[in-house]
Amino acid sequence: MKSIGLIDCNSFYASCEKVFRPDLKNKPVVVLSNNDGCVVAMSPEAKRLGIPRGIPYFKAKPFLEANNVHVFSSNYELYADLSKRVMSIIKEQVPGFEQYSIDEAFFDISGLTENLDEFCHRLRSNIYQWTGIPTSIGLSLTKVLAKLANSRAKKTPHGLFFLGPFSVHTTKATGMKNIQQVLHETPVGAIWGISHRTEYKLKAKGIFTAADLTEAEDSWIKSKLTITGLRIVQELRGQETLFFEDIVPKKEIQCSKSFNSPVSSLNHLKEAVTDYVLNAFIKLRNQKSYCGNIEIFLTTTTINNSFRVRTLTREFTFLSPTHYLPELTEAACKLVTELYDKNTCYRKVTVQLGNLCTAEKAQNHLFHALDNRRDEVMNAVAKVDQKYGKKTLHCGVIKERSAWEMKRNMLSPRYTTCWKELPVVRV
Repeated sequence: MKSIGLIDCNSFYASCEKVFRPDLKNKPVVVLSNNDGCVVAMSPEAKRLGIPRGIPYFKAKPFLEANNVHVFSSNYELYADLSKRVMSIIKEQVPGFEQYSIDEAFFDISGLTENLDEFCHRLRSNIYQWTGIPTSIGLSLTKVLAKLANSRAKKTPHGLFFLGPFSVHTTKATGMKNIQQVLHETPVGAIWGISHRTEYKLKAKGIFTAADLTEAEDSWIKSKLTITGLRIVQELRGQETLFFEDIVPKKEIQCSKSFNSPVSSLNHLKEAVTDYVLNAFIKLRNQKSYCGNIEIFLTTTTINNSFRVRTLTREFTFLSPTHYLPELTEAACKLVTELYDKNTCYRKVTVQLGNLCTAEKAQNHLFHALDNRRDEVMNAVAKVDQKYGKKTLHCGVIKERSAWEMKRNMLSPRYTTCWKELPVVRV
């Protein structure tokens, strides 16, 4: 019998902020979006206060201060590193693994002979003990059903919920329900993969619950929801159609952020582009790919509504696919210079690396000689970054405090990725 699980980190961003702050235990915590714009993550204590997700910070600030809510800017370096640690623990302990997002992963333990209840409890316990991140696990027959089970697991005190015929392998301590019962209790809009637009379309046809959807004709589902929707319905019926897949390298990599304030200086734009190229390069290096072209997008801002917002773009194609950071940076700065207008203010820049391929599939130019020393330089950079932290070495000038830098006034330390910000313990 199939045993597909979904493990989800509870209130992940807020939980990461609490790991190195014992004083925040049982305290309400919220995390803000880029440039400290909106509330995007909350601890369970903050959720109980009724704080709306997505509310602008300036509107929520009086309420947050009145209720002693601890507010943090998004610390993406910390979240990414803790996510990597959590996923490595899961991957080591399960036979089948597929990371779904920064805080979620599917796993397949169909062939496990151990008591499933004890295994899941131990997995959650290990993750919490070794990282400090609380998790919940939903177990069922397919990925979509595991998603439904996980949403129930978050509401149980033990963080586990088994959906389906697992009685032989589990104990009475674990939450467990019959699949059909849960399908009748689940609104159609709560199904993984069903968008708001699709929800309205289904309700107009009299389909209000997951059970209603499973009873619809396959031909009608395929015509209205496409083959992807049909697979979701088949998964709800207990038929596995969304199989575990190997991680497929991305065909393009994009890095984009809005500026803290409008930028009109070419030097500031080059600083920002240099930083964004470095972010994209790290992703390129991690998936061991080469880049065929680079594209820059510059988004203008308005001054007293005198003209509309525009997005300007320019592309550069390399003679041969490359993963050489100086070459990427030089091309990006050249494109920014060509797009730049001294009479215009800019609010956003986007760097996109396209036509990605592996080293084996890279088509070199007939008259472009390759320099093997480039690989040696990039390998040395990777070793330095691995030892001393990301972005230890980079091209050009990158200032930490500039008009283009994302506003993060309530940023916590990067406890695990920066030597200068390691936690200090006094005994």
